[in-house]
Amino acid sequence: MISVILFLCKYPCGLLSIDAFKVNSIDYLLKPIEFDETKRAIEKFQRLQNQDALNYLSKLPQLISTEKYPQKMLIPVNNELIPINVNQVSYFYTTACCTRTVLKDNNSYCYIRTLDNIYASLDPNLFFRANKQFVISKNSIKNITIWFDSRLLVTLDTEVPERIFISKNKAALFKKWFTY
Repeated sequence: MISVILFLCKYPCGLLSIDAFKVNSIDYLLKPIEFDETKRAIEKFQRLQNQDALNYLSKLPQLISTEKYPQKMLIPVNNELIPINVNQVSYFYTTACCTRTVLKDNNSYCYIRTLDNIYASLDPNLFFRANKQFVISKNSIKNITIWFDSRLLVTLDTEVPERIFISKNKAALFKKWFTY
């Protein structure tokens, strides 16, 4: 927050100092205070207030988009919690019994959270919900092939249990996500 100071003096401190104050402050008013000078000072104050508000509003999207996403996950395995760096995850894959977390080194862990729940906690710039079975990491994508009916076939740098298709409806969104 910026503090606003308005100087009121009975005697002039020198014309040069008055001009210097007027450049970097709201105003420098000498007694007896005249109406026009007071009006000009108040208008300058309001103008600067509006400018500060506009500067703040222009920075608002940056402030909002600085969300924090977890850098690590804790995967329960037997009686342990295995810490995993999110950047080591290649993809998440849902099966009938659990959601598998597959790392770039092909290690796989059964995770009790749903795919929707996992995806909601991930950075959307790094992970994409490819379809009902897969959430994939941008850093693991090896190849993208245009398939029949404008679908996309995504090949990862790790083994996958089935082909990963991006539907025709999601293809444009996927391409935009991948290039940014």
